Amino acid sequence: MARTRDWQASDDIARTQLNLFHDLSDRISLTPDDRRRALDLTDGEWRAWHDFLVGGPMPVRPSLPDMLWRLGRVAFNLTLVGEAGRAGDTLVSSGNGGSPATFYRENPRTCRGGV
Repeated sequence: MARTRDWQASDDIARTQLNLFHDLSDRISLTPDDRRRALDLTDGEWRAWHDFLVGGPMPVRPSLPDMLWRLGRVAFNLTLVGEAGRAGDTLVSSGNGGSPATFYRENPRTCRGGV
């Protein structure tokens, strides 16, 4: 019985984090393919996690700890993207496939970039 509760708690946490990721992605109009790439998932892994979100079994790959780490990292970056859009910062694509964008903020005193 306790094991079932533990599994359910893990499922609930994963679904909550996936929903947060999709909410943040919606705010900046990130396409499904961009979302998949930001999380560094194959097409099959993306489908498996989507199926999980709508009530399917938890995928084996990536593992739950790895997926939660990816979701946290990308959600943080998406939050920065959303804030930059409101603040007028310039977004620069990082080109690393794991992050939608990085920020370039001009330092008004030196006219040099920095974060």
